[in-house]
Amino acid sequence: MSKRRVSYESALALLVPEAEAVVGWLRQRYDPSAAVGMPAHITLNYAFLPGEAVNAATIDHLRVLFSKFLPLRFSRIEASEFFGTVYLAPHPDEPFMELIQAVVARGSTSRATPGFRQKPTRARRG
Repeated sequence: MSKRRVSYESALALLVPEAEAVVGWLRQRYDPSAAVGMPAHITLNYAFLPGEAVNAATIDHLRVLFSKFLPLRFSRIEASEFFGTVYLAPHPDEPFMELIQAVVARGSTSRATPGFRQKPTRARRG
């Protein structure tokens, strides 16, 4: 009997339920993550731990990391584009970028792209 290989993919995201009323219909039409139940969000890191299962130790490390940050707040969002992906960028974005950089420095397997503002929703053109 062969062993079945399981592949895990994970993301760190801040849920933004208030945005769903505004962008929910767009997300349902253009964002594949909405179709599988992901609510409106700001992506902090994707793929956080590709190929690995997130376990209790991972969650504990994230709790410690996140406890060092004040609650994130933003007053508005602005539509932008990154390589054909339309997204909504929070303003101010500096607190989000600081958190993203801390996650990457802590041991994520992906890297933050300098200047790339993470997004609460996205749509592929086309």
